[in-house]
Amino acid sequence: MTTQQAFEQLCSQLAAEPVLGLDVETTIFQKPRLLCTIQLATPTQNWVIDALALRDVRPIGPLLASPSVVKVIHNSSFEEAVFAENGLPIASIFDTCQASRASRPDADGHRLSRGASKPTRAGRPKTYQGRAPEPTGVVSGSLTPGPTFFKAQLVA
Repeated sequence: MTTQQAFEQLCSQLAAEPVLGLDVETTIFQKPRLLCTIQLATPTQNWVIDALALRDVRPIGPLLASPSVVKVIHNSSFEEAVFAENGLPIASIFDTCQASRASRPDADGHRLSRGASKPTRAGRPKTYQGRAPEPTGVVSGSLTPGPTFFKAQLVA
């Protein structure tokens, strides 16, 4: 998704969902960090939002702050920090990393790939997170947001 209008409509539409998967990709080592993509998922659909193509990410604020929409996030402290940098708090979080730590305290790590019943990432390298990518305006391929256990399909 690359247009402001579609992003705003999606944020409004998703306010009725009881649960959403949420993941972000940023430039990790660059300060200030750039929000590159926002990935949202319901049990039946998945959206990859090109945050670099948007002029304003604040329309997601009410959705993030909604206590009636549970956000499923793996290692939520990262997403919380990223959105806090944009003045957007997140409420009603189910953190799959915390759940893994609570249910498997002796596990050898709590990466999502270790706790998921099915792999949820395509094994894509994070090579480009150290630099700011150029906005492409196009999202292609088959991406699955990291924090969800939902079957995903790319909807552009």
